[in-house]
Amino acid sequence: MKILIQTILVTLLLITMTPNVNAAEFRDVLRDRSLYEEIHFLVDEGVIKGYEDGTFRPSQLVSKKHIASMLVKALNLPMTNLQNPGYKDVPVTHAYYKEIAAGYTAGIFSKAQYFNPDSNISRAFMAKILAHAYQLEVIMGSEDTGFSDVSTESPFFTPISKVASNQIAGGYSDGTFLPNALISRAHFAAFLARAMSRTNAPMTKNKLYTYYYEQDNEVRRFEFVKTYDGADYWDVYDDATGNYLHTDIYRQNGTFYGETMAGYGGYFLAIPTPFRIGDVQAKYPADADVTILNTRGFLTVRGTSYTNVLVLKEVRASKQTIISYYATDVGLLLSTTEDGRELIVLAKRQKK
Repeated sequence: MKILIQTILVTLLLITMTPNVNAAEFRDVLRDRSLYEEIHFLVDEGVIKGYEDGTFRPSQLVSKKHIASMLVKALNLPMTNLQNPGYKDVPVTHAYYKEIAAGYTAGIFSKAQYFNPDSNISRAFMAKILAHAYQLEVIMGSEDTGFSDVSTESPFFTPISKVASNQIAGGYSDGTFLPNALISRAHFAAFLARAMSRTNAPMTKNKLYTYYYEQDNEVRRFEFVKTYDGADYWDVYDDATGNYLHTDIYRQNGTFYGETMAGYGGYFLAIPTPFRIGDVQAKYPADADVTILNTRGFLTVRGTSYTNVLVLKEVRASKQTIISYYATDVGLLLSTTEDGRELIVLAKRQKK
């Protein structure tokens, strides 16, 4: 059993934790810096490549022509039967004509005399582009962005609200969004990666099953009890003795996912939803940095393969790092330390 688990862990770490070669070649994108995961994700998806000198130039302002190129790849837009947008500065001989025309044909870019392909865009315009491209809606419960510099009368109020409530773009510590600030290559890449990777798929346990987890050299049995006030209650037993241990509580809605224990008075884990790649503002653990490494992972545990696996990394104040893996409509599959030491693993689940 221990050999099997170790094999799983080695395979898993190779799939989810090894840096992409192209991302590692970006001399100016360091693994321990903010937005690394988002940039790394776009490289894996074939959306970006960087420059021939091995740089990504994250601080450089992003140009509209490069945005068009990224969107074509991210959205897999058709490159045939294109409508000519008629932009005076984008003739059919322009190097990015097809990408720009594809964005126009898809309704992402508007009719105008000029496109200004080498110009830069603001954070507000970024919100407009991504809200339209990904057909975002404001999530119930997060309608009020509260940004002091985004009036409800602004034509960008709705798209900014959409990207904010979908965890794609947030504001600053002073309560502003800075809608007119020009956007860098790193930040546009981050926002695009978050839009691409976002999911609100259920990561709670399936109530139709009984779960068996191996933890601390014991097998613990989880049995669904009830749903109360939007949260699922599961009684946990020592499977060998049948002794009741405690009751775990799981909650997921449009704004957050949480895990706790009855009588605890708070959450062990509480992160915003929709889930999307990158650092997240976790309410709990308060002493941890939480990063979503993947929302499209693949994992095989005990002969069962899972797709669209959510990979969550917690770095505690104690410097302990925990990696957890969740599957849609299954819940937690596995938790390990950063070096692969097993903490908890789903041994099996049985339909009632």
